[in-house]
Amino acid sequence: MSKNLGQIRLQAKEIYNKIGVIHCPYFIEQISFTSEGFNHIRYKKARSERHPKVQEIRYRLIKFAPEIIRNSKTLQEHDIQKLFIEVEHNNRKEKVLKDVQYFGFIAIIDGWKVKVIVRQIGNGKKHFWSVIPNWKTRKSIDGKKSYENYTGALELD
Repeated sequence: MSKNLGQIRLQAKEIYNKIGVIHCPYFIEQISFTSEGFNHIRYKKARSERHPKVQEIRYRLIKFAPEIIRNSKTLQEHDIQKLFIEVEHNNRKEKVLKDVQYFGFIAIIDGWKVKVIVRQIGNGKKHFWSVIPNWKTRKSIDGKKSYENYTGALELD
């Protein structure tokens, strides 16, 4: 990890910790900014760390997430999956199959097209899951991919 990334992460964590909860007009309820959301920015599935440049972009976009949620009245993406989620039961952790919903909100702020993803496990509370630049894979004139960074799968992004 570069010294610069560590500093960017600390600054992002300070901003993130001050957010707490944000009212979302689309859901007419509060969205929590939990440690899970912040950790998802750093790690992919199975706790493998994201590329440092990808982390840096996401850390820099965190400041836009509250504004996007606070002003979102229209849902742009929605996905439901059945996933094994780790829960604590009788003082031990076990994996339980649950419905997990992902909601995507997109906005253009300060020249960035940004997507914020909100997650809900079962009937639980909705919480911030991720923030990404809303880029798509583009093909250059010769047909080769010029840039690909995000999968389009709300769970992973």
